[in-house]
Amino acid sequence: MGLFDKKFCDVCGEKISLLGNRKLDDGNLCKDCAKKLSPWFSERRHSSVESIKEQLRYREANQQVAMNFHPTRTIGEYYKLFIDDNNRKFTVSRSSNFAEENPDILDFSQASGIDLKIDENRRELKRTVDGNQVSYNPPKYEYSYTFKATIYVNGNPYFDDMDFSISSGSVNTGEHNMSNSVVNTGWSVSSAVGTERNLDKYYNCINIGNDMKQAIESMKMQGGAQSQTAQYNQLGLSPHDANLLRAAENVALNEQIRTLAATGTPEQIQAFLNGQQGFQPQMNTMQQGQQMQQQPVQSQQQYQQPVQPQQQYQQPVQPQQQYQQQQMQAVPQMSVATATCPYCGSTMTPTPDGHCSVCSAPLS
Repeated sequence: MGLFDKKFCDVCGEKISLLGNRKLDDGNLCKDCAKKLSPWFSERRHSSVESIKEQLRYREANQQVAMNFHPTRTIGEYYKLFIDDNNRKFTVSRSSNFAEENPDILDFSQASGIDLKIDENRRELKRTVDGNQVSYNPPKYEYSYTFKATIYVNGNPYFDDMDFSISSGSVNTGEHNMSNSVVNTGWSVSSAVGTERNLDKYYNCINIGNDMKQAIESMKMQGGAQSQTAQYNQLGLSPHDANLLRAAENVALNEQIRTLAATGTPEQIQAFLNGQQGFQPQMNTMQQGQQMQQQPVQSQQQYQQPVQPQQQYQQPVQPQQQYQQQQMQAVPQMSVATATCPYCGSTMTPTPDGHCSVCSAPLS
């Protein structure tokens, strides 16, 4: 076929205009069909005709979800992070016309992380001396910054990240070098040689990125908790017992609890929730039952040690020690309020903000 021969879209069958062809791995795609693909999809050139057809079917189903997407929160001013807390879904888009824009609607459980990046550009300022441009001593520069975010997702067959700009273009800060203003905030700064009036805009972009990061991290936690809850439901745990087990995971028994959730029997789980110790990972439930039958049951009295009278262990008190003991008894003791956590069952001193000091669960 010649360069200017007529081409037809292998997806919709329509004739492709002269400059409207989008090459596929084994065919051609018209620009109208290409517009319907996910905006985060970048492997079109290496995709087959059949995989493109599958994605367009996915996009049609996504549009029905997008039409019923009602965000409860919006973060951003250029590209925005839209969040529907009621249905645990989110999307990223510049437009709030979801039916027309058809942004990919994702579940909280698909959020796996976020990276924030600032690109710094620096331009040297010079002065005119005898008609020539001369550098200042020391050199002076004006700075501009662009703000970007990358949200990583899992469980989508067509993309695994969404890379977008937080700022609309670059933000000029004049001679203010802002690199040190984002130390230890989660932002990474890359600089390249390339006014004060825009400092507010700079910090606004910083705050937007930080808010997005906090929202994505919260989705990760909620998504993980949702998966964990499904696992607990398969074990037949009640919501109360699941809460206790989840609280215990936040303390110091992560490895033991993971093994318990994966291989434990309902009896072992209940024993753990009742405060029993001695859980061991089982290799085979039937073998463990046989092992328990073979072990002789010892009477409780065999393991009881005789209790010696307390007086037998008391040492004679020296005069100086006796004085110190009297002084200690004379000092009034401060009473400390304690509480029992409804989640992990620990009796502890609550934190100043009213949380359990062991598992951090709210007590109110």
